[in-house]
Amino acid sequence: MASIAWLAIPVAAALFAAVWAAWSNRTRHLGDGQSLAGYQRFVHAMEHTSAVPTGAEPRRRRLGRGRSTSPRPQGAGEGRRRQREGAGASS
Repeated sequence: MASIAWLAIPVAAALFAAVWAAWSNRTRHLGDGQSLAGYQRFVHAMEHTSAVPTGAEPRRRRLGRGRSTSPRPQGAGEGRRRQREGAGASS
């Protein structure tokens, strides 16, 4: 009885190997045509769009500590300037 049990192990391994070989050599699909077509449409659309809309001014980059290169709106910073001018005049 023990010899039959020891013989069953290699037989089961051989069956498992045969099933695995058949599974690994199966014919696979070469790709998803619909997905590839969608990706090609995306690439085509991205090649033909510009980063900046026509007629729009590009955004300016910020420099240093959060200061932008764009001009200040009128009246911005007037309160501090008046305080400094007033403090300097009274001393």
